[in-house]
Amino acid sequence: DLTYVGDEENGRRRYGTYAIERIPKGTKISDVEIEHRHPRRGIPANIFHLFKDLSATVDIEIGEPIQIWHLS
Repeated sequence: DLTYVGDEENGRRRYGTYAIERIPKGTKISDVEIEHRHPRRGIPANIFHLFKDLSATVDIEIGEPIQIWHLS
């Protein structure tokens, strides 16, 4: 069950944040390649900038949506 945020209302496409390279535990998210794509899973693309300075708390595999609980 997804909840919509601000600019996602009224049928706009909902994008999520995905890892396009393996992200080892402890890596700062701003130092790796990510991609915003449909469908939205994990952190919504339009608020990802709030989390970019955090580090991965677990290994994140290629193609996996980046979840808030993956970061600290």
